[in-house]
Amino acid sequence: MIELLKVQNLRVSYAGLAAVDGVSLSIAEGDVLGVAGPNGAGKSSLLRAIAGLVKPSQGQVTFDGNVVDKGPQWAVRHGIVIVPEGRHLFGELSVEDNLRFGAYVVKSPDVQADLERVFELFPKLRQRRTQEAATLSGGEQQMVAIGRALMARPRLLLLDEMSLGLAPAVASEVCAALMRLRDHARVTMIVVDESLKRLGRMTSRVLFMSRGRVQTELAADTLVVDEANYLLSRF
Repeated sequence: MIELLKVQNLRVSYAGLAAVDGVSLSIAEGDVLGVAGPNGAGKSSLLRAIAGLVKPSQGQVTFDGNVVDKGPQWAVRHGIVIVPEGRHLFGELSVEDNLRFGAYVVKSPDVQADLERVFELFPKLRQRRTQEAATLSGGEQQMVAIGRALMARPRLLLLDEMSLGLAPAVASEVCAALMRLRDHARVTMIVVDESLKRLGRMTSRVLFMSRGRVQTELAADTLVVDEANYLLSRF
């Protein structure tokens, strides 16, 4: 398989304190990697560095042979798109306008076709396309955030706290849509989520982080949730 992303000895610091401390990983095109760990483990900072949103104090991120060091717009144009924790939608704009904003940086040649693909993935959004984003449920807002990212035609989709605050049934619905994306569109993903069960279903392997470091890695098909939760409690 073709290596799409390589992270080498990455360190991200804030005010001299390391949020990510010497992390290395690689991911092949079409693969889905899970990341788990307690609050403050460095998961979000790792994704933000890969997306070009923060500059590493040490190490390097390489995407498709290019060093990611020119900021987030460069990253998006080259295919790295993040769905941040908290969604960060434009609440006063409609669902469709929020989705169209995702195509702005990449200047998609066929925005309407991209919209149709998002609506096929999340049929609820078609029904609410003219509704203000602020009036949606939390699950629907997360669908908009993911759909907006897909409008940028990502080659690598980064999902930070994918199901945080969502009801279990809604989280499962979002997870199922992403699995269809994985299976049919072959979009490479890195998924941070609090549910080891969902990570086990979606991903090929899961990295466990604590104190800014990768403590261990497990293949998803060997992941036993009770044992993994015990592992997390030890970190």
